[in-house]
Order: sequence, then structure tokens, then C-alpha cells
Amino acid sequence: MKTKLIAAVLLVISAGAGAYAISVFSEHREALRVQHAEIEESWVALETELIERARTAVQLAAAAAEIAPKSGLQIAEATEQLIQASSREQKLAANHDLAEQLGALLTAVEERGLAPESPVRRLQDQLVSADHQIAERRRRYNRAVQDYNMRLQLFPGNAVAWIANLERESAYFRSTEAERQGAPAVRPAAQAQVEEDSVE
Repeated sequence: MKTKLIAAVLLVISAGAGAYAISVFSEHREALRVQHAEIEESWVALETELIERARTAVQLAAAAAEIAPKSGLQIAEATEQLIQASSREQKLAANHDLAEQLGALLTAVEERGLAPESPVRRLQDQLVSADHQIAERRRRYNRAVQDYNMRLQLFPGNAVAWIANLERESAYFRSTEAERQGAPAVRPAAQAQVEEDSVE
């Protein structure tokens, strides 16, 4: 009689422990799913801004063709790579290449010194706005990736990830050297003109 009672108690305890484990697993699996959905959502918003900025860069290169004739083709190729890339890593690498080409073009534009009302200056202002949007999208995306990866490292998230075969997200959006030093990639046309006037 005692043996049966002990067995029954152990069975109830085992069933309760199993139910609790399933509940914990489900809760953390759902939390990981929500966090991963946040990564996907923030990436879509970021990618949209990157492509829009790249198309503006193509227009800028065309408008500044007399200043830097080679930039048009280089920026167009980098933009095409950004659009056609299949993975986040590839898109971010293409965006880095585009940023380098765009930086060279903007340096040439600044050296020439154009009037504020020129088409090149107008497109330059559009790039300033795009850069601000991308910076905000980048922060949101990187934060989502960081939070997700952190949960995968801690218990019980790491156990859930192992059981559900979930992997870390590695596609961080790294800032450029200019951004790390606090220098804007693009200056507004009005600011550029003020600086030129002060030199004169």
C-alpha cells in the first residue's frame, strides 16, 4: 500500500515537473519568436531606407557627372549589388562599398563648391535626411539583434535554443569610421554654403 502511494506521489510530481518544464519552454520559445520577429521587422525598415538612399546616391552621381565622371558607374554598380544581394550580410557589405564610393563623390563635390540651389545640393540634402533615418533604423535593428542574442546566451534561453535549433544573429550593422569619429557622412547644403562663405 505504501509503495503504491509513494509511486503515485512520484508520478504526480513527475507530471507536474514535466508540465512546468513544457510551460517554461513554451514561454521562452514564444519570447524568442517575438524577438526574432522584431529583428525581421526592423530589418525590413532598415533595408527600405538603405535602398532609397542608394537610389538618391545614383541621382546625385548623375547630377555631378561633370565633377566626378567615374563615380556614376561605381555608385550604380554598388547600388545594384545592394538590391540584388540575397543575405543581410551581403547587403550590409554592399552598403559599405556604396558608402565609400559616395564619400569620394561628396569630397569631390565639396572641393568644387556649388551654389545651394544646384540640383547636386538638393540631392545632398536628401542624403542628409536619409542618413538620419538610417541611423535611427540601424540603432533599432542592432538593439533587436543584441537582445535576441543575449537571450540565447542565458539560461533557459540557451537550452530552448539548443532544443529548437535556433542560432545567433550575426548580421550587425557596423558604423563607418566617420560615424565612429562623430563626423557626418553628408553635410546639408546650407551648412556647406555657410562654411564656404566664412572662408571667403
